Amino acid sequence: MPRVARQRTKYHAATPSNSVFSQRPTPAVESPFSSSNFFASIASTSDSIRPQASATNDIVSAAVSLEAKDEPQQSNVETKGPLPRNKKEKRVRRHQKWVEKMNAVQFAKRQQQKTKDRQSNRSALIRGMNSIQSSLREVQAEIIAKDVLAPEKDTTKTRKSSDTGKIISRKARNKAAIKEEKRFGQVLLHPDFRANPLATIQKHLANTLNTEPK
Repeated sequence: MPRVARQRTKYHAATPSNSVFSQRPTPAVESPFSSSNFFASIASTSDSIRPQASATNDIVSAAVSLEAKDEPQQSNVETKGPLPRNKKEKRVRRHQKWVEKMNAVQFAKRQQQKTKDRQSNRSALIRGMNSIQSSLREVQAEIIAKDVLAPEKDTTKTRKSSDTGKIISRKARNKAAIKEEKRFGQVLLHPDFRANPLATIQKHLANTLNTEPK
């Protein structure tokens, strides 16, 4: 059985044919080396150069002020001369601060000297008190020695005390105690006692026992 030819369905629009593009006029392209293009480029460059040339003419034609050039030199000269007011004030303030510091240091030194003087005065006073105390001790020792070495007066009270072996008055007790203390100190300072204390005590006991009445 022969095949049946079927027609194809088109889903897109048909593309234009080449005849449409062929009908458009093609623009004329001029070569860059043509005379018209050359002169046009020269005219454009001359127009762009004119404002620059006018600017240079303005610079050349403008009057140069010599006073403006001399101003920096004058300012330099002025800086070498007297200082401005603010710098002077700074110097004055620095000097004042330095003077205040020096005054503070001197005040501290004076205070230290005062404290040293006070301490020296106190030490001198203490030394004086020590000397007074030592002198008082010496006087007291002399008084005690006089009382010990003074001859005892024979009174009824003392005779009674020697008979009975008892001390009646307080004054007599004090004198006896001072006497014993003085004699004890003399015994300690004796060379024989220092050389051999035990032998010295034995000798003293032997002498006292031999002298006692039987």
